[in-house]
Amino acid sequence: MAQTKKATPHTSRQTWCLAAIGMLFLLASFSVLLRESWRGGRPAADIAIRVDEIRPSPHGHLVGLKIANSGNATAASLGVEGVLTRGGVAVERSEITVDYVAAGSERDAALVFSNDPRQGELSVRAKGYIDP
Repeated sequence: MAQTKKATPHTSRQTWCLAAIGMLFLLASFSVLLRESWRGGRPAADIAIRVDEIRPSPHGHLVGLKIANSGNATAASLGVEGVLTRGGVAVERSEITVDYVAAGSERDAALVFSNDPRQGELSVRAKGYIDP
């Protein structure tokens, strides 16, 4: 009886390239996880609020806001307060709650004032948030 030799399977160059790309993704994922574990501390939101525009509206004066979260955690139920002062005296206060601001993102929001915020000093600040 004659012995038949089995053909050895040949791995194509395309298969090797795809395997190498998969390995790179795997190593990148592990390196990100390791970096995050060595960073230490709890993630926190870093909220910055700036006034984008002030315009009249049927309900008073609308103060458009840009809320940016440059931190590494999401801020949920973010409380935002705006205070309008004239001559050092608080004339009006407006508050809103923003559902969430994801880490590394921006949200648009607006405060409504009955007095014109351009006729005084307007200060806007974040009051607090919840870790979701």
